[in-house]
Order: sequence, then structure tokens, then C-alpha cells
Amino acid sequence: MVKFKASKLTFFAGLVLLFIAFLVELVLVSTVVEEPIRDNIILLVLGTLFFGGVIAFLGGMSIVVYFKTTKHLRNGIKTYGEDNLQNMIQNKCISTYTHPLSGYKVYFTEELVIDPRETIIDYNEISLMYKQVTRTNGVSRVYLQFSLKDGTSYSLCNGIEDAMIHNYMQLCFQHNNRIMFGYTKENLERYKQLVKDYKRENGNGK
Repeated sequence: MVKFKASKLTFFAGLVLLFIAFLVELVLVSTVVEEPIRDNIILLVLGTLFFGGVIAFLGGMSIVVYFKTTKHLRNGIKTYGEDNLQNMIQNKCISTYTHPLSGYKVYFTEELVIDPRETIIDYNEISLMYKQVTRTNGVSRVYLQFSLKDGTSYSLCNGIEDAMIHNYMQLCFQHNNRIMFGYTKENLERYKQLVKDYKRENGNGK
């Protein structure tokens, strides 16, 4: 049975970052207390704004993302029913993406794209798809980006290869021929307008 649960790595990473930020602030404050001179006060302010503060912000955001993902998965389970989702994965799965190292899976079923650690997406909710590349400390990570009509976006299938991206885009297009493909200026402008229209029609726009 597949477990629907947000990865706790995000949560623990957030806690670690908050702890580091606390240590940084402790060192800065102790420096000022020991020698309350002008240079040390400036160091405290700048260190808080550009170092400790940034780390604390990233840590806080990681924890927020964890709880937001947990809530989103719970809402998905409530909407579709866990037994129904398990049945889709077991009996109605068209293709499964498996990360080559971690083994984490994303299931492309007849009705939904299911990432048990991230989200549950109805094909009809997808407006735009493209290859997303992130770089951290010289390491590149490739994802398949799903941008939905309500303005939310999800980066799934970590480590996916170009040929597989093309195949999954075709699969999604078979279920929703209104999906746009590619990170282009034209697509982004059109997507932005589609989100505005969606929010206005659903009472969320201005």
C-alpha cells in the first residue's frame, strides 16, 4: 500500500536552518554585549539582515512548505478517497516514474497524476508543463513542472531525462489537449491570463 505523506526531510531541514540562525544571532548578540561599540552594533544589524535573517527565513519557509504539503495531501485524499487512490495506483496506472537513486515514485494513472509525497493532480487542472532545472552549489536537478489553472505549480519527477519528459507530456496531453508545453514568453503570458480568468470566475480575482 502506498503511503501518502509529505517528506519529513523538508521539515527537519527547516529546523536545522532555524537552529543555525539562532546560533548566528547568539554569536552576534554576545559580541555586542561584550563590546557595545559602534562597529559591533553595525555587525549585529547587518549579520541579522543578510545572514541570520536569511537562514531563519529559509528555515521557516521549509517548515511552512511541509505543513502546506501535508494539508494539500489530506485534502486530496478527502476529495478522491484513499481507497480509490490506492485502486488507481494498483489497477489503473498507465506509467510510473521511479527516481534512479531514491526510488521515490510518481504515478500517472488514467485520471490523476499522483505523487504520494507532494500532490494529487487532475489532468484537467493542468494548464502548462515544461522542463524545470534548478542549480544548487553547482549541482543541477531536473524536474517536470506542472502549472495548474489556479496558479499553483509543482516540480515532480526529480532527475527525469529529456526523453521521459517528452513521453509524459504526450501522456498528459492525451488526457487534456488544452495543456501548453514549454517555458516560453508566449506560454507564460497566456498562462498568467488563464490564471487571472480562473480566479475571477471563482471569485478570487480583483
